[in-house]
Amino acid sequence: MHERHPRARRWPSPSGRRLCRGAFGALALALSLACAAPKPPPGDESARRAQLQLALETGEELYRSGEYVRAGERFRAAGDLANVLGQPTTARSATAAECTAWLLARCLPELGDCTQRLEWFVRRERSSDPGVNTLLALGAVAGRRSLPSHQMPSAVQELLRATAAEAK
Repeated sequence: MHERHPRARRWPSPSGRRLCRGAFGALALALSLACAAPKPPPGDESARRAQLQLALETGEELYRSGEYVRAGERFRAAGDLANVLGQPTTARSATAAECTAWLLARCLPELGDCTQRLEWFVRRERSSDPGVNTLLALGAVAGRRSLPSHQMPSAVQELLRATAAEAK
């Protein structure tokens, strides 16, 4: 049988318990506020939706014209607005478009950062898409991180492994 440490059963004094409860309550409140997406003011939501639509449209136009850096910036703004508005699907799409723009612009630090955010969406949704998984792997190489465990097309796997080994 496992023995407990002699002090394991000692509880703080009643005032110490109140202090601990207060500290844990404050910590829980701080964490919930930090993790919650900021809510826009009630009358401001329609203006934010219009900003979101404009950012997406501008990003698409810049992408089509080959201005990938500016497109990446606009898609990043769109993703941030979609998060504020509580639209995770739009935020994920904007983030994937941003990562693609950074890849085509050959901006490796931005690609590495962007794919970390995109991976959060993929893990949250528990989705698997070979194209997105390849983009995540390219971002991991760009950010000098280990390759993610997501399934990638077999034709790409060896190339990415070799590239990752070369980059280290």
